Amino acid sequence: MKIAALIILFTASFVSTNVFEWNPEEYHGISDDDVKVIFFDDFTNNKKFWKKSDFKKTKISIESGSCHLSAKEEQQIWQEFVMDKDGFELETSFRSAKPKSKKPLNVFICGSRDKMLTFSIFPDKTYKVSLIEGDSKKDFIKKTPSAFINTTNNKITIRKVDETLYFFINEQLTATHTFPNLSGYRYGFTTSKNDIVIDYFIMSDLVKDKRNADFNMKNGEPIDVEERGRYKM
Repeated sequence: MKIAALIILFTASFVSTNVFEWNPEEYHGISDDDVKVIFFDDFTNNKKFWKKSDFKKTKISIESGSCHLSAKEEQQIWQEFVMDKDGFELETSFRSAKPKSKKPLNVFICGSRDKMLTFSIFPDKTYKVSLIEGDSKKDFIKKTPSAFINTTNNKITIRKVDETLYFFINEQLTATHTFPNLSGYRYGFTTSKNDIVIDYFIMSDLVKDKRNADFNMKNGEPIDVEERGRYKM
């Protein structure tokens, strides 16, 4: 009986130590099995359509596996996604096409026509998060220095898990904040009068306990065939 009890105890201990716990504050803190890529563009071609805030003023060119984005005024390009309620992750790698520019590089999430959250990194190796509502722009996270910012390419990861946002620069956590009241579907870039070279753009759902692993259902609703086709399993 004692031997059987020890075997059961050892087995339970072994199983429990192999259960992957989410640690969203760590870049590799979420199991690959729970990260479901729903959109990936590495700009090897121009087959993926990007929406623009002004088609005449916003220029996109695909060259040598990069997207070159330019505009004379502050303009946007974006994709639209309905993300999983457990969480989502945006990741991109980009740099300025103007090495002497003092303007920031901007990624925005959960955007609508008049409301969004923007994560900006500056040439002076600082970052800031802004909440934009119409013509109002408020500091969501004040401008802060970061040793993780490179002078050339920077990998930016914005992760939402439940009601918390995690901001990573080059795989290093730089800030966390409670998720604001946002419900928009736009995720993309703002030029801020600074030409941008984008290497890739990835959007992923983060799905706890494989709740939606088959992706026949999402947030309690059936997924139609067209939407299900977006998922790379």
